[in-house]
Amino acid sequence: MRVKAYHCTRAIGGDIASSGLKKFDLEERIQYLDGVLMANGLSRGLLDDYFSEVRRFICGQNLRGREGKICFCLNRALFEDDDGCDKLFRYFGGEALYKLAEHVPKFGEVREALEAIGEPLVVTASIPLNTMLPFQLGRVRRYLSGDSSECCEAFINVDVPPSDIMEIEVFDKNL
Repeated sequence: MRVKAYHCTRAIGGDIASSGLKKFDLEERIQYLDGVLMANGLSRGLLDDYFSEVRRFICGQNLRGREGKICFCLNRALFEDDDGCDKLFRYFGGEALYKLAEHVPKFGEVREALEAIGEPLVVTASIPLNTMLPFQLGRVRRYLSGDSSECCEAFINVDVPPSDIMEIEVFDKNL
C-alpha cells in the first residue's frame, strides 16, 4: 500500500527531479554544503568552526533520530500554519544544519548564505506504507481511516526515487 505524502525543503528543484529524495546523511550533507558555501565566498575557518559545532550539536540520539530517514507530512496543514515549516522553507540544508546558524550570532554569515541557496519546495510523493517507522504506523492508520484529523508526520527509511515523485512545486504561502 502506498500513501500520498508531502516533504518540505529548500532545494535546487532539478536535483530532486533527477535524483529523487535521499535519506538524511549528516556527513554527506556537510560535504555538499561545504562546497556550496565555499563557492559563495565563506571562509574556510568559519566553515570549519560551523561544521565542527554542527557535529557536536547533532550527535548521539539527536543524530539517530534524523540519520537515514526522510520526514513527510500526510496533509499540507503543517505547511499552511504560521509556525509550521517556515524555517524549513527559509534555509537550505534542513533543520539539523540551520539551527546553529539561526541561533549563534557568530554564524550569521552562514545563516544568510543558507537563506540564499535554492528555493522553497513542496515535494509530493507516493511512499510505501511499509517503509514508515513502526512506532508511527498506528497513528498513520488512524489518520488514513479518518479517526484523527491532526497533522500526521511519517518518517521513512528508504530513498524516494524520481519515479515516486508526483509533483515538485515552489512553495508560496501567499498564493
